[in-house]
Amino acid sequence: IVSASDHLARARMIKRTNLKHWRGDFKDWIGGRYDTVGDSTITAEIYSKLEHCTKHVSDGKTIRLEPFQPNIKSVSETDKAMRAVSHLPDSLNQPCWLDGRAGPDPADLISFPNGILNLKTDTFGPPDAALFTPHAVAFPYDPAAKEPKECLKFLDQVFTHEADQISSLQEAYGYTVAGDTSQEKCFSVFGDKRSGKDTLKNLLLGMIAPGAICGPTLDSLGTNFGMSALIGKSVCIIGDVRLSNRSDPATLAENMLKLTGRSLFTIDRKNQSHWTGTLPCILWMI
Repeated sequence: IVSASDHLARARMIKRTNLKHWRGDFKDWIGGRYDTVGDSTITAEIYSKLEHCTKHVSDGKTIRLEPFQPNIKSVSETDKAMRAVSHLPDSLNQPCWLDGRAGPDPADLISFPNGILNLKTDTFGPPDAALFTPHAVAFPYDPAAKEPKECLKFLDQVFTHEADQISSLQEAYGYTVAGDTSQEKCFSVFGDKRSGKDTLKNLLLGMIAPGAICGPTLDSLGTNFGMSALIGKSVCIIGDVRLSNRSDPATLAENMLKLTGRSLFTIDRKNQSHWTGTLPCILWMI
C-alpha cells in the first residue's frame, strides 16, 4: 500500500536500497562499485513497482483500497521525489566514504565483488556500500591464487624475454586495477599486427568490472560530447589509435592533458544538464 499524495514516502518505499542521485545521474552499488543507472530504467522500475501497489481511496464516508494504476503524472512525481531522497551533493568527489568516516583512505582500497582490499595494511574486509567509488575489479579476491604461469609465458614470448618491458606492463596493470590516478599518466601499447596487442587489451578487460570500462574513438575525445563517455568510468581503452581529417588535435591534446592531470571538466551531455567534476579515469591507447 502506497500513498497517492505523499510522493516522498512513496519514493522511499519503492527505491533501490543503495540508489543515489549524483551530478544528474542515478547510481547504484553493483559488484563493489557505483554504476550509472539510466533514467529510462528507473522510470520502468517505478511503473513496474507501482503497478502492483494499492492506494487508499475515500468517498467521504468509507476508505477502501484500489489499484494504484500509475500514470505519467504519478510516475513523474515519484521520479522527482526519488531524486530528492537519494540526492548526494555535487561537491562530492569519487572515491570517498558516504558516511564521512575518517579512514581508511579510499585511494588505498581496491574493491572486489567479495570485499575490499587495503593496499596499505594488506588486509581484506567485507564489501561496503558506503565506499562511493567507480572503481572495481571483475574477479573475487583470492589470497591463495596460484601463479599465472600461462600468462607469464605469453608475456615472455611477446616481449622476447625483455624483463623491463614485462615489469612495466605489470606495473601499469597494477595502477589500473587499483584505480590509481596519482601518477597523472596514460598508458600506450604499440606493436605490429598480430603481435599480441589485442590479447593484452583483453587481459585488461577481463580484470576490470565491465560497467567501469568505456571504449571511445580517439577522435571523439577531441569533442565535448565525446568526453561524456568517460563519466562514471575508471578505465578508457582506445583500441585503435587513429585520427581523421575532421579531428581537432588541439582540443584532443587539451582534453587528454586535463584527463591525466586530474583537472576539472565541464562536459556537455546530450539531452542532459552539464556535468562538472574530475574524471578518475585511466587512459589506455592500443
